[in-house]
Amino acid sequence: MISHVTKFINLNDKEFIIHPQPQQNELLSSWLVRVARANNVATTSFTNMHFKEFQKNILWQRDLDIWCPESLLEKLSHKSHLSKHQIFDMTLKSYEGKLRHKIHGKNRTHFIQSLGNYAHIKRNGGLRFCPLCLANDSIPYFRKEWRLSFYTACLEHKCFLLNRCPNCNSPLTLSKSYQEKDFSFCYKCGIDLKKINIIQEDCELEAIIALMNVLNNGYGNKLGQAVPSIEYFDFLKQINKMIYLWENTREISEQILFSKPIIKNAGYEDFIPIIEQHLLYIASYRLISSHTTFQQFIQTNNILNCHINKDMPVNLD
Repeated sequence: MISHVTKFINLNDKEFIIHPQPQQNELLSSWLVRVARANNVATTSFTNMHFKEFQKNILWQRDLDIWCPESLLEKLSHKSHLSKHQIFDMTLKSYEGKLRHKIHGKNRTHFIQSLGNYAHIKRNGGLRFCPLCLANDSIPYFRKEWRLSFYTACLEHKCFLLNRCPNCNSPLTLSKSYQEKDFSFCYKCGIDLKKINIIQEDCELEAIIALMNVLNNGYGNKLGQAVPSIEYFDFLKQINKMIYLWENTREISEQILFSKPIIKNAGYEDFIPIIEQHLLYIASYRLISSHTTFQQFIQTNNILNCHINKDMPVNLD
């Protein structure tokens, strides 16, 4: 039975009794929930006992995978016998310097799906998952790449990721559980997420593979020129806006069609249906990869250089 008792128990200076190793590309939040369960304690009770300065569920009221401060990294390292580098590598801040200059929890980070925290409940479907991956894992866990906006489909199983429970439509909240089941079950209705029927489609994966290569390698092909990955993603963000948010832009091919957005602000990607988001990145990847295709697009839509450069942090000339 999972223990929920925290009153008068202070484990602030104690190490974790059991500390499982992180899985490949595992999110920090996923690993910490698994640590709590390995010690047979409810997640919020466990963190309240072990992290006195972060009591009252503070860790889970924020986006832990982005927010994790230096003091928490040090304490997690000490308690788990993992290096600070291993702990940091599980956070989304480990993409800093390649995806964006700075990644923090103060505002939305482009290319990272927002959780939409409300207390320790998640309102947005920012944590995605592949049911087939969870089912095939010897130890089910959640991957870092599943939080990336352009990672819309599973490369291994060739299916679109899900961002909500298909039974009750609730976003995933890893720190909460249904009747003491692990996080591979929906915390709200208890459905087994590993057993969701998924139609494996022949969804186009070229854009996802290419964008992951840019992120991992630190450089990409922008209109025929090799540029640092941050410059690449800055320009990709601008292309996404031109395609999806700007009025009257024509689609770049008959195969890439999406509805015009209801929400027209920096957080629009948190509300796009995942299939439309998948098509958006196919379109923007095709544009950024070809100078000729990009020139045809801006000429067709009468886009001026000043429009392209608007809000850009670098000079595109």
